Amino acid sequence: MFAPDLTLEQFATGLFNEWGIGDKTSNDGVLVLILKTDRAMRIELGGSYERDWDRTAATVINRSFLPAFKEDRYQDGIEAGVSDTIETIVTPFLAGAQAPKGESNNWVWAIVMAVLGGIGAMAFKDKFVKLQKCPECGQRHLNRTRHIKRHASKTSTGDGDMITECSNCSYRSVVPYTISRKSSSASRSSFGGGSSGGGGASGRW
Repeated sequence: MFAPDLTLEQFATGLFNEWGIGDKTSNDGVLVLILKTDRAMRIELGGSYERDWDRTAATVINRSFLPAFKEDRYQDGIEAGVSDTIETIVTPFLAGAQAPKGESNNWVWAIVMAVLGGIGAMAFKDKFVKLQKCPECGQRHLNRTRHIKRHASKTSTGDGDMITECSNCSYRSVVPYTISRKSSSASRSSFGGGSSGGGGASGRW
């Protein structure tokens, strides 16, 4: 169970901020938190997502996560739900789109997912690319690897290439990225320092 003195929403916001999910400047990260033992979940959104996206997150939970979770088909629910989260929330938001309009919902935001309880704890970054459609063939056969060209040190940043390839066609993308300097002490966050103001949606099954 999550901490007994915290609500699910408080726990998700605290975990999001502790990990520093997303970019510190753009605050565009997303946390999908699934508590199997408690039969509860939440999509926690980074601080840049306006409150209209809360309703969209609730729609994604009810449409793609919960139907499978209610039948204890957790892998199916996670795959469908994360894919829906990427396509319905993350991709439109990063493209500058507004949240879809619709009626309010009583369930009262790059991606990371945490699955806690009987499944264990997992944090995914590049693995989520497998759930995205290839820009060329439209199939979900993407794989991502990172090639480090220069390791970071305590005094300088490093750099590398993020390579995304499709096993179904000839699509290949190489994007340079910067590796943060090593901290002299244990790092508080393994992500980019993003934060959440508590936006998102919760669901139970």
